[in-house]
Amino acid sequence: MNRKRNPGLDYMRGIACLMILLYHYSTRYEILFGHAKPWPIPFAHGNMGVAVFFVLSGYLAMKTFRAEETIGGYWIKKGIRLFPAYWVCLTLTFLVTTLWLPSRAVSLRDALLNLPMLHFFIGVPSVDGAYWALAYELVFYAFVWLCLVVLRKKDQFDLISGAYLAFLFLMFFAGKAGLLPKGTTFMDLLERGLALDYGQTFLAGVLTAYLFNPGHKRRLPDFLLILLCVLYHGLYHGVGYTVVFALALLLVALFAFLEQKQIQMPDVLLRVLRPIAFIASISYPLYLCHQNIGMAIIKGVESAGGYSEWFILVPLTVCGVLSWAIHRFVELPVQKFARRKLPKGGPRSPAAGQ
Repeated sequence: MNRKRNPGLDYMRGIACLMILLYHYSTRYEILFGHAKPWPIPFAHGNMGVAVFFVLSGYLAMKTFRAEETIGGYWIKKGIRLFPAYWVCLTLTFLVTTLWLPSRAVSLRDALLNLPMLHFFIGVPSVDGAYWALAYELVFYAFVWLCLVVLRKKDQFDLISGAYLAFLFLMFFAGKAGLLPKGTTFMDLLERGLALDYGQTFLAGVLTAYLFNPGHKRRLPDFLLILLCVLYHGLYHGVGYTVVFALALLLVALFAFLEQKQIQMPDVLLRVLRPIAFIASISYPLYLCHQNIGMAIIKGVESAGGYSEWFILVPLTVCGVLSWAIHRFVELPVQKFARRKLPKGGPRSPAAGQ
């Protein structure tokens, strides 16, 4: 599939990242610590930006998939793309929380167990609470890897998707009927390992990419499967969250249509949205390092008497500069090295690519 950049998707990523940051710095901080004074501008629904991230991940995972991908090469490229920035952010967050936010700190043993990004599945606490989404990304990538790389079932992906969705609905209604052992280690592992709560978001993104693939002909089944993804999301998360999810799908479809028809955004709009594009370019390290480091900064600012909502600019700026540095001096050099050493170039940045 075509790997050309789509600026509209970058803007979606940047806005979703801002939603999550504002949620963590306002509502989530209030839940965990309590602001020094009542927060004047709560952002209680910003956590819904995660669904936008997952939709984009699904769409781009399919959009950028190479038919010649090898079983091992797929994971090598994913690993090079995901882990360098993750390890740097994990180390910095561990140091900051240990020194200045001890209530959110984890032990050195737990921090080391965070390194493979699999700790979420074995009940080990995260160095930063935001890391749960990374575990789901691995599940989603494994799903694509199994279907398209190992089994080579690209032309039957809608059938596999339908089976997975049927399983999600079965598990949901079985849980509602009290037929599942809730709260057990087995159920926790099953829910996380099969992404029972967010698998539909990634799947809908993948199916949207199929809809706009010129070589794909079964568009009606894919469209119906997307509607089922929205329905399942509504059952699991409620109407409000589902509106954001559905809107994200519509925007991805719109930007995919514009790209397919080679309709470009006006230059003036691109210039106006340039700050959002910048946030998108650093969104991966920004997501990784923003929460606990930002909360430590807020705690320090409020302890020094900074109570205005405008002081949220301090953690936003500090974490933004830190994320830019990680992108500039870690992500980009690694990607440059990978393009030289790996077949057909290297992996793309998580902020700019899949």
